[in-house]
Amino acid sequence: LIQQEANRRAATAKSRQEAIEERLAQDYAGSTPEKKRELKAELKDLANSKARLELEQESLLKGLQSFDELKSLLDEQAKLQQKIAGFKAQANEMAQNQQKLARAGQAAVVLPQLDLLKERQDKLEKLTAEGEKLQAALEAQRQAFAAAQGRHQKALKAAERIPEIGRQIEALAGVKPLLTQLKARGGELSLTAKTTEIMFSEASWEANQRLTTQLPAFRRAQQEVREAEKQLKEVQKSLKVAQSRTKTLTSELEQLTEEGVKAKTNFEQADKDYEQAVIADQAAALREHLHEGKPCPVCQQKVLTVPPAVTSKLTELKQRQSEAKKALEQLREKFKDVQSQLKAKQQRILDLEGDSKRAHDKLTRQQQHLMEMETVFTEFGGTDVEFIVTKLKQQQTALLAALAKEIREKSAGLDPELDPAKLAAERIGLEQNLKLAETQQQQAKSKLDKLLTQQEMQLLHLKDLQAELAKLSSELDKLLRKFGFDSPAAVREAALSDARRESLEAQIKTFQTQRELAERREVELQAKVAGRSLDDGAYEALKVQKLKLGQDLDGVQRRLGGCAKELEHVEKQLEKARDLRQEFEGLAKTFDTYRQLSLDLRGDRFPDYLLSRVQQELALRASHILRNVTDGRYDLRLEDGEYQVLDAWHAGEARSAKTLSGGESFIASLALALALSETIAGNTALGALFLDEGFGTLDAETLDSVAEVLESLTSEGRMVGIITHVTALGERLPARLKVSKSAGGSSVSWDGEV
Repeated sequence: LIQQEANRRAATAKSRQEAIEERLAQDYAGSTPEKKRELKAELKDLANSKARLELEQESLLKGLQSFDELKSLLDEQAKLQQKIAGFKAQANEMAQNQQKLARAGQAAVVLPQLDLLKERQDKLEKLTAEGEKLQAALEAQRQAFAAAQGRHQKALKAAERIPEIGRQIEALAGVKPLLTQLKARGGELSLTAKTTEIMFSEASWEANQRLTTQLPAFRRAQQEVREAEKQLKEVQKSLKVAQSRTKTLTSELEQLTEEGVKAKTNFEQADKDYEQAVIADQAAALREHLHEGKPCPVCQQKVLTVPPAVTSKLTELKQRQSEAKKALEQLREKFKDVQSQLKAKQQRILDLEGDSKRAHDKLTRQQQHLMEMETVFTEFGGTDVEFIVTKLKQQQTALLAALAKEIREKSAGLDPELDPAKLAAERIGLEQNLKLAETQQQQAKSKLDKLLTQQEMQLLHLKDLQAELAKLSSELDKLLRKFGFDSPAAVREAALSDARRESLEAQIKTFQTQRELAERREVELQAKVAGRSLDDGAYEALKVQKLKLGQDLDGVQRRLGGCAKELEHVEKQLEKARDLRQEFEGLAKTFDTYRQLSLDLRGDRFPDYLLSRVQQELALRASHILRNVTDGRYDLRLEDGEYQVLDAWHAGEARSAKTLSGGESFIASLALALALSETIAGNTALGALFLDEGFGTLDAETLDSVAEVLESLTSEGRMVGIITHVTALGERLPARLKVSKSAGGSSVSWDGEV
């Protein structure tokens, strides 16, 4: 996978190189340093041309300025003369406007008096109409007041029932506790329909409730007596069965005893017969254990030939002995089993006799308790619980019916549940109606008084207004005669609005101001022109020359901007091309690196490379251990796949590790084993290390060095186990598990701290 990735990256780098080459050839071919130098030279020439054209344009504009000034003065003079002629035509109109303004000023003096008179006349008409409406409202309010008085009298009459309603509510409130009590005990007022001859009393109700609460205990007492009787019968039945089984087992045990005596006699006779036969024919008994080529069990000599079989009853007697022994053992086992069953049954009889006595005592107690409870319910004429339940419920219903009847009598036929709310609502309604009628009567009276006051004030106001109108009419006639107006209509016709008056005044003022300014400016222009005239041909020639010069300057400026942009584009292209060439060089190095890596990762080279690296690492780690053990004499190196040792005692001479002695080879192997264990563990600490033998080839000094190295491993938290026969090494170990051999087998024991 790594080789494939290296090939992929090398191919990617190569592909990118080719793309860069193609882009440089196509997109950046025209952007060269020569092109950049040409554009800079052209920019310089264009800048010089622009400066020359700007100087020519400035000189031309100075010559053209005097022609422009004269033409402007002549044009303004012609327009001003036309404007003055127009002012003369407007002079009559402005004079008429001044007359309108003067007449409007006179009308403005009369108009307020005329408006005041009109306002008072309108007010008089309005006041007269309001008087008519007020008179109509006054009549209507008198009728409303009479109607309110009638409603108030009716409300007073109806309110006479309020005290009676209060008494009824109090009566119903008195029976409310009885109704609450009735409902709490499961009764309803509808029970009054039931016929009952008893009277309700708390004592009768509590007696009924006490009996009702005792019913569950009475029912349990009856059930407990029945269960005790059933339990006693079951125990007595089990006792009879156990006693019968005990008799059977006793008979069976006696029979087994007789059979066992006979079986023992038969076995003793068969055993005696067999022993006598064995003594009489030892050879026949021994032949069963002889086999050719095997040692004889008596003399231990090799059996060459097994003697021929001799007719003997030894086998038959042996069989008879085994059968007799087996029969005897079977009878013994059966005797033990039956004897165990008999003991268990005898113990069971004792337990059942005790259970029977306890069940009988319990039944007696339960029967006594039941008799005591039955006396409580003697008044019902029976002990059946369901019958008693029915009787108690009937008594409860009769008591509740009597209580309902008492409630009906005390409430005088009213419903204590529904009627209190109805009566309270009726009382509230009567009280509210009375209060409303009183309020409405007072409001009607107040409105009537208010209307009478308004009518009186209106009549006084009407009289004052008529007197004021007569005075205003006299004053208006005097003003009309003074300013020569024929009628009030002529005043209003001559009057102008504020906006119209201000507009006319502004027009007149503007006209006068503009005419004075125009006349003054005409005098100034005549002095500036001083009788000069304009040469139109020379003026037009200068304008054409100015236009052509402006076009040339615009062309130079456009080319100057385009050349600057082109130069900027070429510089950016050159910079991008430089970056692409640098990237191309970097990609070349990347391609070479991954190409070489792909070659190194081929199947015939990479494993050897890895193995060589691991062996080099092992050699370095083992060399460190080897120096510690050999007091710095030996170092271990890997050269050309072979382990070499550097001997410091011989000026660091390198020689093959195969030349080491047996003890030195063991030390080198131990160093490599320890280095290998550390390499395999990696970042994980190995918890234990076991070494088997090899220490017998070491001298005492080297053995001490090896032991110190192993002890240093234990100081790092690692357990080191050593299998050795070397006593000197074993004695240095802090904990020893010794293995001892004997004829009976091997045994182990701990020696030292564990």
